[in-house]
Amino acid sequence: MRSRVSKLRDRFVERGLWLAVAESMTGGALSDLITSVRGASDYFLGGVVCYSPELKRMLGVKRGTLERFGAYSEEVAVALAKGAMRTYKADVAVGITGIAHPDRGHRSPGAWVAVAFNGKVRTRHFACRAGVRRNEARKKVANTALELLLETLKMWRAGGPR
Repeated sequence: MRSRVSKLRDRFVERGLWLAVAESMTGGALSDLITSVRGASDYFLGGVVCYSPELKRMLGVKRGTLERFGAYSEEVAVALAKGAMRTYKADVAVGITGIAHPDRGHRSPGAWVAVAFNGKVRTRHFACRAGVRRNEARKKVANTALELLLETLKMWRAGGPR
């Protein structure tokens, strides 16, 4: 895991890019991964753990989006990523929302990860399977976000904005 985080750091630093996050379901697990490797301050601005609808709205998630699609939706993950990018003036931002355990009461059990960058957004859904413990699911979703970030940076040519 540390080698992937080191690779992430190196790619951000090489490109002169800055990263911010807005984590709900993962509760800071992605930030913990990022800061577990030396040099995080060279590219990681920080972010917020935003569990409540009120805090999500402060990042720019519209009340109608929450009501129409639900707090655990792709639309909310995208709005969180865009909101973190705008709020923290980042080049790349991650938005994560979901539930850490299977629950039949929700339309889309699992989590959504969105990466906003260069005017685009990429998303990925992670399905939490029955029997997966809460913290295990949080870690797996944080790893999914790390993978999506690495894939996104492959697409970003060197010498991008900033």
